Amino acid sequence: MKKSWLSMADGHPDAALADLFPGHSKARVFVSHPWRELLVGVLRRLGTSRDLTWYLGFNNRGGTLDIFGMLFANRCTWAHVLVTAAQAMGVPAASSLTEAELAAMGDEATRKCFATCQRPFDWKVERYNE
Repeated sequence: MKKSWLSMADGHPDAALADLFPGHSKARVFVSHPWRELLVGVLRRLGTSRDLTWYLGFNNRGGTLDIFGMLFANRCTWAHVLVTAAQAMGVPAASSLTEAELAAMGDEATRKCFATCQRPFDWKVERYNE
């Protein structure tokens, strides 16, 4: 029987988890659709420390009629994830976002710049190999 990724954190040995979450990668940001408190409990074993592990998810801020509005209200847009990752890594958020994007994070009137922004992603993804 195939296990879900949620049960993996509780039921797999450390070696299996180390392949997915290598020890040299201390900063971790987990993003989910349901309540983030669920992630804290279920994925506790995958976290590194209180300062380096962040959980983003539903936080009961609604009142929107579109998907992007829900993401913005619950602080789960791509920009919020980048700022959270920067905080976890101890680098300035300005290293990942423009001034306009940073300003829009707290401004309901300009939040649509996140929804319409077509940023080029040139990140290099390196696989962890032992």
